[in-house]
Amino acid sequence: MPIAYKEVKNSKYVYFTYWDAEQKKKREIYCGSANDPSALEKAQALESELLQKQIANLQSQLKKFDIGIAKRPYKRKSKSVKSSMQDNIEMQEDLKNAKIYDPEVYYKTSEHMDEVEDDSVQLVVTSPPYNVGKGYIAYDDKKELHVYLDFLNGVWSECKKKLCKGGRIAVNIADTWRTPYIPLHCYITKQLNDLGFLMRGIVYWDKGASVGVSTAWGSWRSASNPTLRDVGEYILFFSKDSYKLEAENRISTITARQFTTYTKSLWAFKTAQRPENKEHPTPFPDELPKRLILLYTFLGGTVLDPFLGSGTTCKVAKALGRKGVGYEIDLSYKPEIEAKINTVKSIGLSLDAFTANHMKSVNQVLPTIPIVLRSNMSDSS
Repeated sequence: MPIAYKEVKNSKYVYFTYWDAEQKKKREIYCGSANDPSALEKAQALESELLQKQIANLQSQLKKFDIGIAKRPYKRKSKSVKSSMQDNIEMQEDLKNAKIYDPEVYYKTSEHMDEVEDDSVQLVVTSPPYNVGKGYIAYDDKKELHVYLDFLNGVWSECKKKLCKGGRIAVNIADTWRTPYIPLHCYITKQLNDLGFLMRGIVYWDKGASVGVSTAWGSWRSASNPTLRDVGEYILFFSKDSYKLEAENRISTITARQFTTYTKSLWAFKTAQRPENKEHPTPFPDELPKRLILLYTFLGGTVLDPFLGSGTTCKVAKALGRKGVGYEIDLSYKPEIEAKINTVKSIGLSLDAFTANHMKSVNQVLPTIPIVLRSNMSDSS
């Protein structure tokens, strides 16, 4: 802790502690008695001064480098060696010549994605229609179950062709109806297993209070016919041919805090609110593709959404320095998709994503501030 208390002969004293990167050792500065308010104020002032120096140092270093494609992978230092702030910046030396990629969107069915090169996609992230009669304009969302599943199976087969070795597919799906209950996540899991995908796991997305107040009680306060009310959805994870992603360029942009959160099997965040005057009835929130893209792709990798909908996946891919590709059968959603994608003008990534060993003190000051790196951002792929 930067501010520490020590007790000597029943008296408590305040110290400011910090890591001296040059001398490679811990240092302490005596600030006074714990009973003296000015002692704590002095310690807090020293802490603030140190953090500002660290932040200024990181930001000045970031200006020297562009985000880009690495010529060699970053090599982690031995865990037995304590890293200084300067050590943490070494990874930035590999971040050169990146561009912000304008997504490629095709307004056609994703049953035949000939526009995408085989074995080129690092991640498929999508949420197919749930076959519950939603008011899509150019798609029948109330097919016979076997017709619906055959349609999905054709899309999954096409996705497998496009994924590279070790590439991942993440499918967001909800189970539907209640009489009878249709476990769509089970059907899709079997489809992907039968296609030879390697299952990685399932995340349950707890949508919490944002799902609204459900009134599908079945029988109210009676054992006659109580009905379970869904407050979440599933995200299914699979890999193609290998559990390990094979890629020439291996720059990750996920922070330590994000990694520990995203690798848990329970996610909790709100659903997307449908904006007024927008056509698409079921957009999903930016947070969903953001987590998947940061966790499962390297910088500059290709992200494919075969059911693009309102364009969220391509928007987030662009914002995170990835190449987005989307398929949407309904041309009427084109204005909404283009408007959403065009809101992204530069790459935005957390400051902590560019440090090998994240200092707790910096995390306390900058938990959510994005660092926008603008070099070469005017070019498109």
